[in-house]
Amino acid sequence: MTPMIKTTLASLLLIAPLSAAHAQMALKLAHAAPTTDTQQQAAERFAELVKEGTDGEITVNIFGNGVLGGDQQMIAGVRSGTIDIEMSGNP
Repeated sequence: MTPMIKTTLASLLLIAPLSAAHAQMALKLAHAAPTTDTQQQAAERFAELVKEGTDGEITVNIFGNGVLGGDQQMIAGVRSGTIDIEMSGNP
């Protein structure tokens, strides 16, 4: 597991109990790699860990193949708040 995934997961696990209502939350994770790429595999594993670690309160919806744009568009989406998590470059 990469340090980025560990850090993000740890952050999510720390803030999850702070929610008074424990409302369900869905995060958008975007990457431009094909579904056969290791980025997709890492994203799927991250989504599993988040779901397990939060007892299903937080889910991660994966948008691969650049369906939410190229790297620059996805970074802009994170900055504007339309995308929660973005992976770019090679793992």
